[in-house]
Amino acid sequence: MFPNKNARIEAVDFFLSMKTSLFTKALGRVDAEKYSSTLISDGKELPMLQEEKSEGDLAMDIYETSSHLIFLIPIAGVSVEAIHIEISEDILSITGERKFPENIFGEEKISIQKECFFGKFSRSVILPEATNSEDATARFMQGMLCIEIPKAKKVKLKQVHIENE
Repeated sequence: MFPNKNARIEAVDFFLSMKTSLFTKALGRVDAEKYSSTLISDGKELPMLQEEKSEGDLAMDIYETSSHLIFLIPIAGVSVEAIHIEISEDILSITGERKFPENIFGEEKISIQKECFFGKFSRSVILPEATNSEDATARFMQGMLCIEIPKAKKVKLKQVHIENE
């Protein structure tokens, strides 16, 4: 696509100046602390916009059988002791903390790209129907949390006879 490495660098520089210009015009200013930098293969630094998050989000799949609601949540890199599950009335809440594995690097490290979230995370969902939360169970295997909550027994319609006095 580019005839040489310099042409590629010039194109990236042009794109970045246009991007910064558009942000400046749209926002009136650019907050430098919201940017970090990452390296591309030729060693040139590129600024990247970072979102400010106080807590991480959890992805969740919800399944239903005739008798249970089943929640499947991938939570890799977290110990079972760091995960807390609460069910109150019609809300399921999952909280925890993923800690950075300090012991895996033998020397000082430089971040090239960061996509993994380390820190506190939480997720709460409204249960889609009445449940029997006292009999809920949870399993954690291969980085997947599986929560099974039995559905409440449905009350059958009962007709009440009115006596005439």
